[in-house]
Amino acid sequence: MSMFLTNLKQFYLFGIYLYGTGSLDSSKAVQGLTDIKNVLITIVAVIGAIIVVKNLMDFAAGIQDRDSSSISSGIRGMVAGGLMAAGSVIVGMFT
Repeated sequence: MSMFLTNLKQFYLFGIYLYGTGSLDSSKAVQGLTDIKNVLITIVAVIGAIIVVKNLMDFAAGIQDRDSSSISSGIRGMVAGGLMAAGSVIVGMFT
């Protein structure tokens, strides 16, 4: 029994004291957070690509109608979607 008490470690998590033996291995928790991060980055990249395609169609319709407002709106939307798609890739590379 005394061997158990000497190996007992105390951890404090979210205002609760946790007791356990052995070493604290956080690799599974970190892997879960990394997976969530990757899913969120992928979702942002996909939404950015959808925005680029949608605004490309608006840009093409503006050219066809010779509407400078639609053309500039389409260009701004394509740049914004490209930033979302490329920005999420850059964030993913550095984190």
